[in-house]
Amino acid sequence: MKKALIITLSNVGDMVMTTAVMEKLNKDLEFNSIDVLGDNRSLELLESAPYINHLFHKAKKDSIFNKIKLILKLRKTKYDLIIDLRTWFLPFLLRAKEKIIKNKKNKRIHSVVENYLVLKPLLKVEHEELSCCIHTGPIKNAYLNNIITEIFASDVLAVAPGANWPGKKWPAELYGKLILELLKINRFRYVVILGDEYDLTDNLKIPKTDKVKDLRGQTNLKEASAILSKADAFIGNDSGLGHIAAAVGTKTLTLFGPGNPIRYRPWGQQNRIVIAPNKNLSELTVSQVISELKKL
Repeated sequence: MKKALIITLSNVGDMVMTTAVMEKLNKDLEFNSIDVLGDNRSLELLESAPYINHLFHKAKKDSIFNKIKLILKLRKTKYDLIIDLRTWFLPFLLRAKEKIIKNKKNKRIHSVVENYLVLKPLLKVEHEELSCCIHTGPIKNAYLNNIITEIFASDVLAVAPGANWPGKKWPAELYGKLILELLKINRFRYVVILGDEYDLTDNLKIPKTDKVKDLRGQTNLKEASAILSKADAFIGNDSGLGHIAAAVGTKTLTLFGPGNPIRYRPWGQQNRIVIAPNKNLSELTVSQVISELKKL
């Protein structure tokens, strides 16, 4: 059994974009036991992947004692391969037959491609088809299962109005108008709104109808990924949920303002982006978003 350890970047989007490396390791290089070191929240996205052996949590503000304890735990295994996409030093403290460290960033290429280039010397094929993949598992939450049973036999749009900082957010009131307009023209029969509890503070005026299910703050990432896998399309800001939607095979439309779509757009040919005029999301209109959505 070939064993690998991948040391990943911390946020959700980076974790999703790292899965292309994991899929290559498993399918092309026959690593069927992969350990991953990363952020605790984003690691839960990997729990259902068939090749995952163990998930190690690395806290940013951990004590020296806990960091040493983690290193000693990792040293118990001699890996066939360690790939470090996050640090420059940790593999030197661990045991492996081969160690690969990514120590440069290239803002002119997509993060998925950049990660692949680290792995490329191990692969025999010159031009590779890369795919990010989140393996979804069953939802244990009865309330969420009832919603899925109720609405997911019809055309469903998933919407994620949140982002990790205000500049990346299309105004919440415009999301409300977008949802209302899409329901009015019968483009979708149901709309599911996803996000964490912090997104509840946004001024999102939700149409009063049973065709809109607001699940913000009610799902973890595993549950959100399972819900997104059943949606027909996704609209959201430059955020982790857009990457998850793309990785479970849902068509996505991502609204970019000041971000870098060359590097961070959701991966895959069926995913579209719209860049706001002057990279200012407040200048992006509802009609422009609907026009781009139709192209999906």
